[in-house]
Amino acid sequence: MACGAGEPAGCRDPRKRSPTVAKNANLRLMTVRRHALLIGVGETPEAQRRFASLTDVVTRDLAVMSEQLTESGYGVTTLGPDGERPVDKGAVTSALEAAARRDCEVLLVYFTGHGIHLDGRDYLVPASARAPEPGGRWTDGMRESLLPLDVSRYLTGCRAESVVFVVDACRDDQPDEDAAGFGAATVHAPSRRLALLVGCAKGQRCHYGQEGSHFTHALAEALNPLSPERTVEAVFLRAQAHTTALAHRHGGHQQTPVISAAPHDEGLAGFPELCDGTDIPLRWSEAVRRAEIWSAPVGEEGPDSAMRDRIAEFAHRCAVSVLRDRARFTDPWQDSGLPERVLRRVLPALLPPGQDRSPLEKGLLAGLPFLREAMWARKLSRLAEADPWDLDQDPPDTDGPVQVMRTELRNIHESHPQLLRKARGHQRRGEDAEYRALAAWLAHRWVAEQLAETPDPGGVELAEHLATALLGPELAHKAEQLRWHLAAAVRFLATDPLDPAQYDELLAGSPSTLTTAEGPGAVPWWGLLGQLRVAGLLAADIRLFPDVLPDHVGVADPVVPADVVYNLQQHLGWTREDDGLHLDMVCRHPALHESLVDVTHRADEVLRALSSPRHRQPGALPDGLPGRVTARDLQAARQHNSEDRVYSVPLLRFTLAQDEIRELLMGHQLYGDRSLAVRELYQNAADACRYRAMRWRYLGRSDREPYPWRGEIRITQGRETTADGRLGRAYIECRDNGVGMSRSVLEHTFSRAGRRFAQTRAFGQEQARWLAEDPELRLYPYSRFGIGVLSYFMIADEVSLVTREVRANGTTAGQALVVDISSSSGLFRIRPYSDNDPDPVREGGTRVRLMLCEPEADDEALSVRKVMNHQVRLSEYRLTLEEDGREPLVREPDRLRHPSAEDEPAPAEPLNARGPVWWVSGNGAVLSDGIVTSATPFGYVINLSGAHVPQLSVNRNSMLEWDREWAGEQVRAAADDLPGWEGLEMAWLWQLESQDVGLAGAVAERLAGRGLTLPVYRSAEYQRPEVALDEVGWFPDDKALLPRRFEDGRSPRNQFATAWRRAVLRDQGAGPAANPEGDTYVLPLDLRGHPVPRPGDNALLDNAAGSVRSLVVHALRTRQTVAHVLRALRRFALLTPELRVPAVPPDGTTELDFVPQPVDLDLIDWMTDWAEPGRAERQPAVGALLSIAASRESGIGTLLQRASRYRPFGLAIPHVPDSLLEHRATVRDAELLAGWTEHGAGYSGRGLPAEVLPVHIARIADRLDTTSADVLEQLRHWERYGYRLPTEDQLLPAAPSDKQWELFRTFWEPESGTPDPSLQSLLALAASQETTVEEVLRSVSGLAGPSAGLLPELPQQNDPLPPLARADLKLLTVDGDNGPALRTRSVPLDLLALCYAPGGAFRGLGSDQDFEPWHRFVERVRRLAMFGMEVPEDLEPLRYWVDLSPRDRMAVLVGSLDAAVPWTAATLVYTAGGLGESLRDSHERLTRHAPHLGKQPPVLTAEALSLTPTEADSELLTDILQLDSADTIRADWITLAPLHIAQYALRSLLTIGDVLDRLAPYRALGAPVPELTGEERRLLQQIKPDRYEILALSEGMTGAKPRESPVLTPFEIVAVAARAGRTVREVHARLRCYEPLGIVVDAPEAPDELPLWQDLILLSEGLNGRAPAVSGTLPAERIAALASELDTDDAWVTDRLTLYAPMFGLRVPKDGDAPQPEEEPVP
Repeated sequence: MACGAGEPAGCRDPRKRSPTVAKNANLRLMTVRRHALLIGVGETPEAQRRFASLTDVVTRDLAVMSEQLTESGYGVTTLGPDGERPVDKGAVTSALEAAARRDCEVLLVYFTGHGIHLDGRDYLVPASARAPEPGGRWTDGMRESLLPLDVSRYLTGCRAESVVFVVDACRDDQPDEDAAGFGAATVHAPSRRLALLVGCAKGQRCHYGQEGSHFTHALAEALNPLSPERTVEAVFLRAQAHTTALAHRHGGHQQTPVISAAPHDEGLAGFPELCDGTDIPLRWSEAVRRAEIWSAPVGEEGPDSAMRDRIAEFAHRCAVSVLRDRARFTDPWQDSGLPERVLRRVLPALLPPGQDRSPLEKGLLAGLPFLREAMWARKLSRLAEADPWDLDQDPPDTDGPVQVMRTELRNIHESHPQLLRKARGHQRRGEDAEYRALAAWLAHRWVAEQLAETPDPGGVELAEHLATALLGPELAHKAEQLRWHLAAAVRFLATDPLDPAQYDELLAGSPSTLTTAEGPGAVPWWGLLGQLRVAGLLAADIRLFPDVLPDHVGVADPVVPADVVYNLQQHLGWTREDDGLHLDMVCRHPALHESLVDVTHRADEVLRALSSPRHRQPGALPDGLPGRVTARDLQAARQHNSEDRVYSVPLLRFTLAQDEIRELLMGHQLYGDRSLAVRELYQNAADACRYRAMRWRYLGRSDREPYPWRGEIRITQGRETTADGRLGRAYIECRDNGVGMSRSVLEHTFSRAGRRFAQTRAFGQEQARWLAEDPELRLYPYSRFGIGVLSYFMIADEVSLVTREVRANGTTAGQALVVDISSSSGLFRIRPYSDNDPDPVREGGTRVRLMLCEPEADDEALSVRKVMNHQVRLSEYRLTLEEDGREPLVREPDRLRHPSAEDEPAPAEPLNARGPVWWVSGNGAVLSDGIVTSATPFGYVINLSGAHVPQLSVNRNSMLEWDREWAGEQVRAAADDLPGWEGLEMAWLWQLESQDVGLAGAVAERLAGRGLTLPVYRSAEYQRPEVALDEVGWFPDDKALLPRRFEDGRSPRNQFATAWRRAVLRDQGAGPAANPEGDTYVLPLDLRGHPVPRPGDNALLDNAAGSVRSLVVHALRTRQTVAHVLRALRRFALLTPELRVPAVPPDGTTELDFVPQPVDLDLIDWMTDWAEPGRAERQPAVGALLSIAASRESGIGTLLQRASRYRPFGLAIPHVPDSLLEHRATVRDAELLAGWTEHGAGYSGRGLPAEVLPVHIARIADRLDTTSADVLEQLRHWERYGYRLPTEDQLLPAAPSDKQWELFRTFWEPESGTPDPSLQSLLALAASQETTVEEVLRSVSGLAGPSAGLLPELPQQNDPLPPLARADLKLLTVDGDNGPALRTRSVPLDLLALCYAPGGAFRGLGSDQDFEPWHRFVERVRRLAMFGMEVPEDLEPLRYWVDLSPRDRMAVLVGSLDAAVPWTAATLVYTAGGLGESLRDSHERLTRHAPHLGKQPPVLTAEALSLTPTEADSELLTDILQLDSADTIRADWITLAPLHIAQYALRSLLTIGDVLDRLAPYRALGAPVPELTGEERRLLQQIKPDRYEILALSEGMTGAKPRESPVLTPFEIVAVAARAGRTVREVHARLRCYEPLGIVVDAPEAPDELPLWQDLILLSEGLNGRAPAVSGTLPAERIAALASELDTDDAWVTDRLTLYAPMFGLRVPKDGDAPQPEEEPVP
C-alpha cells in the first residue's frame, strides 16, 4: 500500500528517513546580489608610537576575507596596505561613498586595524591618523584625523537595503584607556537596515596570532560556502563561538564578539542571506553517524564507534570535494541526497536487522557510496575542460586528455541522437535551461562509462582517504595498497550489465581479510558489492535513468530536473513484504514513472544474476536479501482537488506495430534491392574482424599479443545436402574469424534491433583503455544503425548462427554458442554448440547461414559474386567468394576492384595513388569503408574510413554528410602520382574539368611545368600525335576539333576561341585540316603571346563574356569573386573585341573582390534598365527596387549598399530618396508599384509608370480583389516618389477585361517610352487580334483617359468598317507577320509585289507567303484604303509583273515597279551579276518590259553593254536599297571601302591592284572605283591581303562592316598584331600599304615585338583590351596597380610599356626618375 498524497512516502518509520531537504538544495542559486568593501590599515606613520604596526596581520586578514567572500559570490573591493595610495581618512571615506553607489542588495563593509574609544565615542584609526604620545592629551585636530565608527553618513543614499559592518579593531598593544569601552557605539542604518559586528565585547580586545586576527578567521570560516550557515545571525553565532575558542586556545584570552542591529526593533530577521552556505557536508557526515548499520546509536560507544566517526569524517571530506568539483560544472541533475538514500533508506529496507557484520564491512557499506559520488563529481569536473556544453565541437587535432574526452563525448552524443537533436533545437530557440539540462545529461552518460575505467589521480586520492578511514590512523601507511582495491570496487559497481568476468579482472586478487584499528576482519567482496549494487539501483540515481526522462525536458508537460530530484529525495521509499521489495511512491509524471519501473526491473535482474549459480563468486551474499523487486506500489498522484490521477496506469504510450515494422525493416521498402542483404552480411563480418584487429593492436602495444592473426571473411553460396544425398535448400553462408559474440552480447545487443555494439558500455570501456594506450587505437565500426541483421530476411526465412567469443585479453571462449532465428516471429534461442561436426569457429569468430526463401517470379537470381563485386570495391580483409560450380574468387585485402563502364573502349588499370585515392579512367566512386555509395565522381575512387567515414542513409546507399574538404585534400594530393599513369590523356582531363573544375584546377597545378606529352585519346583508331600539356593547356572544346572518329566531328561551341584553338592544335601537329575557301578564321601565326588555358577558362569564355551580368552570373555559379572572374577574362581579351570584357580601371578591380549573391543579378538588371535615357522620367526606379527588396526580404539601404559595389563597372545607381533607405518593402508595395499582380514575385521592371492612369489603378484593384479607391489611397504614400496619380473622380467604374488590358498595354508600356500609336500600328494590332479597329479604339481610348487624344482618327464611313484578318498583317508590317508596323501610311507597289508574288528564289518573292487569287488580293488592298491607308491606285503594273518569269520578275523588281523610280546603270550591273548575264542581256530584258511599266532603261555605250559582271562583282559594286524598310526598291552603287576591296581580293586570290584593274571599266558607269596614281598602283599591285588585314580594315575588328573612321590607331595596330600572332612592326608595315585606299595609319613607328596578352591590358584604360588606350605620363601608382592586377612586378610592367612608349607617345617613369609634369598641348 502506498503512502497517501499528503503523508511522507517511503519507509514506514519516519525516523528512518533522511532529513528534509529543501527543493533546490542541490543548486547554488546566486539570487542575492552582494558586494564587499574590505578596508585594512596596518601602519599609522604619524602615530606609530601610539599604534603598533599591524601590516602583516591586516594583510592576512584581507586575503582570507577576500578569498571566502569571492567564493561566496561577492564582488570584492579591497583598500589595504598593498594599494597604490595610503589608506588615509579621505581614501576610506571615498571608498565608502563609492560602495554606497554599488547596485547590490547586501553591502558588507569590513575593517581591520586599530580602533579607539575616546570621550564615549568609538573611532577607527586610518593611516593618516595623528595621536599623542602614550599618556598625552588628544587635541581636536587629532580627533578630526580619526574616523568615527558610525560611518553611516558616508553611506548616505546607499543602494543596498542591507548593510553589514564588520569591525576587527581593538588590539592588544593599545593603551588600556584607548580600548576601554570600545564596541559600545550606537550606529545608524544608512538605508533600510544595518548590522554591526564587532570582534570583541566592551572592555575586551581583538586578539590575533601568526595566521591573523582570530575574529576575522572565524568569520571567514563561517562565510565559507561549504558551511551550512547562511543568515547573518547563524554566521555570527558560529564566528562568535569559534573566536572565543581561538582566543582561549592562543593565550587564554577572553574575546566574545558582539552584534547589534539598526533599527533595533527590527533585529536581524529582515536581512537576506549573508552567504551561500550548504548543509551537504553536515548531512552526509550525519547520515553516516545515524545509519542503522552501526552497533550503537549516536552518542553511545560500541565496537564500531571509531569506524563510524572515521567514515563520517570521510563523508564530510567527500561532500567538500563534491561541492568544489560542482563549482566547475553547473549540473541541473545533481542529487546530493543519493548516498544518504543508499545508506539510510535503501540498505535498511534491503537487509533485515540483526546481520552480523564486522566494523570493516560496515565501513565499506557506509563509505563506498560516498566515494562513488565523489569520484563521479571529480570525473564531471574534469569534463568541464572539454566544454561539454558545445554539442557541435569537433575533437581538437592535438593529442592529450582533452582531445580524448571530446572524442569520447562525441561517441556518447552519437549514441543518443534523439537527445542530441533535442538539445540543439533548444539551443537554436534560445531555451538555455532545457539545452543545458540535456547537455548535462549526455555528460553524465560519459561519466557513467568512465567510472568503470581506471580512475584518474583525483579519484585515486579520494580512494586513499577512504582506505585511511577504514584502516585507522595507526595503519594509514597501508592505505596506498588498499586504495586500488577500493577504486576497483567502484569500477565494478559502475559496470553494466553485471559481468563476473569483469569482477574477476578487477577484484579476484583483492584480499579476503584486512586488519584495521578494530582488528582483523573478513571482506566478502562479492556479497558486499552485490548489496551495494542493488542498493545503488534502488536509491534511484537519476543520472542513470533511461532516456525517456530527459526526452521529456522542454515539452508541453515537461520534466524539470530539480523537481524530479526533490520528489525522489522526499518520496522515494521501499516496502519489504515477505520475499519481495516493492517500490512505494506517489509519482507526478509518467516519464518518472517509466524510469522508476526501469529501476525496479534492473534491480530485479541484478538480484537474480547475483543469485544465479552461473554468476556466483567467492564471498557469499548475506541471508535475507529479497527474492524480487517490483514497482507494485508505484502510483500516479491525484490531480489537485480531484480523485482523478495525473496520468493513467498502465502508461499510455506510442508503440510500434511489431509485425509491420519488422516487415518494413526486413523488406524491400527500406533497402530496395534484396541483394543488399549479402552486403549486410559482409559488413557485420568486417566489423567483427575490425574489432579483433584493433584488440590485437592494443594487446601488441602492451606486449600481450596472444598469437599472430589475420582477418578473413568467406561468403559461400550453395545448397545443403539431404541425408539421402539429394540437393536441399539453398543457402548463403558468411564466416569470419573476428571477435565473435558472448551470450551477453547476443542477449543485449544482437537481439535488439537498432542497438549497435559500439553503443554498449563494455565496448566503450574497452575502447577507453585502447585510447589511454594510444589515441590512434579508435575503432570506427561499419555498423551505423544496428538493423542490418533484419535485412537478412529479405532473402531468407531462417538464420542459423554459430559464434565463439574472443575476449578482451585475447583468449577464446571455451564453448561456441548457436542461435536459431525465424523471420516469421523474431523469436530466437541460444544454446551451446554440440554438433558432431568440427567446430567451424574454433579460433573465434562467427558463422552466419541464411536459408534462402523461394524467390518471386520477377526476382533476379541472386549471385554473391555479382553482388559483392559491385558493392565491395575494397576489402579490408582477405575475402573469398564461393558459388556452386565456380572457382572460388579470392580478393586480397586493400586491393581495389573497380569495374569499368561497358562503353569505355580501353579502360586503364586503376592507379593506387597516395592516401585513400585511386585514379580510374571512367566514373569513379566514393566508398564508405570500401563499400559503394551513390556518389560516382569522374576519374577517381576514394575510400572514406575511420574518422572520415561518411554519415549514410539507413539503407547505406546515400551519403547524408561527409567531410568533403578532407576528401578533396586527399584527391588533390594524389594528383602528384598522375604522371606516368596509362590512363592520363587529354580526353580524361577534359572530362575531369567538365565534371569537377575545382579538382581539375588542383590537378593542373601539379601537372604544370613537368613537360608532359599526352595522347589525345588512348585509342588505336586515333592516329594523331601526342600534344604538350604545358602548351595546349586545358580546353574541353578542343574535342570538337579533335574527334575520336571523323564522324564525331562537330563545330566548337565557342566561336571566340576557335581560331586560337585551331592554331594551338596546328602547332602540335594535331590540328584539323583547314578549308582555304570556306575558312574565315584568322589563325594566329605565333602563339607565344596567347595565354595557355587553365581549367575553367573554357566555361569562362562560354558564359562570362559579353556583359557585366554574364560575368557576375559566372562568378555566382562558380562561387568565385567578381574580381577573380574579371581578371581571368582579361587574359583572353586579345582573342576578339566581341568578348566585351568590362572596362574597370586598376584601382577599381580590388573593389570587386567579393562573391556575388543572387540578389546582385536583380540589382544589375535594375541599374542597367534605368541607365536607358529617359527611363527614370517615364517610370520611377523605386518600383522596381521595391520588387527586389520584397522578393529578397532586404532593406532598401542594404540593397543600395550592395548595388554600389558594382560602380567600378560604370553602373550608376538610379536616384532613390533618402527617406526610403530604412524602408522594409512588403509584398503589397511590390503589387502596387512593381507589377507583381501581373508578373509574379521577383524583380520586375514593368511596374507603374510615372503617369499613373485610372486604368492602371482599376487593373491593380481587380487583381487584388479590392476597390480602385482603396488602391488610390494606398498609392498616395508613394506620390512623393515621382508618381502622378489621377483624382478620385477620374477612376474607372469597372476594371478592364483581360483582352482590353492586353490591347492597352500594347501602346502604353512605360519602359518603351511615350505612347505614339500610328494608324498602321492600330490596324496591325486589330489584324493580329482578328477584331475590328473600332473595338481596338474603344478599348484603348476608353482606358487611356486624357492620353486618348494621341490616337489617330479613322475616315468617316456610313457603314461599319469590316474586321481585319491575320492575312492583312503582311500588308501592314515589315518583313512578315511578326515584324514592326510600316513606318508610314503609304503601302508602296514594291511591298505589294513582295507580299503577293507566287514564288521565286529572290527574297520576298512569295516563297514565305500564302498565295491567294488576284481578286482577293486586290480586295484586301482596297480594304486598307477604307481605313485611311495610302495604296496605289493603279495595280496594273503589279498584275503585269506577277505574270512574268522568275528571272524577269527579279530584273524588273530590282529597279522598282514604281514608274517614278528610274532604272540606272547600277540596276543593270546588279541584275546582270545576279542573273549571270551581260549588261546587254539585262538591258534588252528591261527594254521588253519598259512600255508596260512606264519606265526606260539607261543609255549605255556599246563598250559598257559588253561587260559581264560576276556575281562577286555586282555584290561588291551594288546593293538593293530599302528592301528591309517596305519602301520602294532600287539598286544603287556601293561606296567602296578598303575592306570590300580586300575581301574581294582575298576571295579571288588577287592582289589589290588586280582587283582595281578588274573594276576600272565600271568607273565610267558611275561606280565609285578608286582611281590611283601610277606609284600607288605599283604599290598595291604587290599586295595580296591576309585574313588579319581584314580584321584591321573592319569596324570593331570583326570582319563584318567597313571601318567608320579611316584612321588606324596605335592600339588597334597592336591589337591586330596580338590576334594575328605577328610582330607589331610587320602589321604596321602591311597596313600602311592601304593608305592609297584612304586608310590612315596613325603611328610613325612600331616596335619589332610580338604583343603579349598582357600588353593589351596594359595599354587599355579599362584593362579590357579595347580602346581608349592609355596616353601621356603613366604615374607610378598606375604601374604598381597594373603589376598587382597582372600578378607581376613593377619592373616587368615598366619594361613592357617602354616598348610601346614611342608608338603611343607614353612617358613611362623608370626607377629613380622624378615625376614629369604633363606637357601643355601645342595650340
